[in-house]
Amino acid sequence: MSIDWIARRGSIPALIICVFLLVTAAAAQTVTPQRSTTGPKPPSWVGPKDAYPWPRPAAPTVTSNTIEGTPGYLWRHGCGPTAVGMVCGYYATHGFADLFDDDASTQSEAVNQGIASQGSGVRGSGLQVHYENYSLPNDDATTDVIPDSSETYPAGCHTNNSVADFMHTSWSREDSHYGSSWSSSIDPGFTSYTLFRNTNYAAEVTQHYFGDTLTFTLLMSEINSNRPMVFLVDTGGTGKTDHFVTIVAYEDGIPPKYGCLDTWPPASAIRWCEFRGLAQGNPWGIWGGWSFRISKTTAVTEWSLYE
Repeated sequence: MSIDWIARRGSIPALIICVFLLVTAAAAQTVTPQRSTTGPKPPSWVGPKDAYPWPRPAAPTVTSNTIEGTPGYLWRHGCGPTAVGMVCGYYATHGFADLFDDDASTQSEAVNQGIASQGSGVRGSGLQVHYENYSLPNDDATTDVIPDSSETYPAGCHTNNSVADFMHTSWSREDSHYGSSWSSSIDPGFTSYTLFRNTNYAAEVTQHYFGDTLTFTLLMSEINSNRPMVFLVDTGGTGKTDHFVTIVAYEDGIPPKYGCLDTWPPASAIRWCEFRGLAQGNPWGIWGGWSFRISKTTAVTEWSLYE
């Protein structure tokens, strides 16, 4: 269809409106990445897991399910890599053992190194891996970001070898304090780390936003299929994200709840939170979440090409 034809039909304004609406719709679907800000200890407003925010319901009409066998890990140089690390830990104990160098059912030193590698713990000398390159000098959300090697000496940084590396956790170059990760890093954190550990592992991550594709129906489907998720939440009900958690359970009572491993002690205890969106006054409100898939690929052999 030519422009002259459109002009003769008087359709130019309609075409412009159509294009404008398409561009506007595309822009509306672009969501600004959010990040975590919490540290190795829970903030003062976070209560104990057995009392906050709700006890387990006793009503027989409530349907619930929990993924058995998801290991609980404590905060390891960032809640983001720890939360993704627990997803890796589940798959490592269910057919994908190469994700860690040791049994992933407990948080061994090998598991810690897979979540976020650490060498000598001294910046500028000894073994320099994730912690030394990106976590030192330590800073937190109460101060300005202090430049680390991602900014001052990127060419001298180690080759990525942990979830935290692939997530760019703590990188000052990306305006991140120690332990902080961006929502946009969950996908490469899981997929790139998985491929790094075994090139025959194929991983896939799908991001969901609360109020859009992140529904309670989706949550139930993933848990019922034994696929742990990760949520980015607001622990204090301030309306701003601050923490990544691993989702392993749900209860469909009133209100519906999600059960998470929150990276804080006791590591294996499930915290139950209301399934609701990010808003002022909504502690543990949900900004978005991620579902994960992993499978094994089969290498193509030369003889198979001629069958």
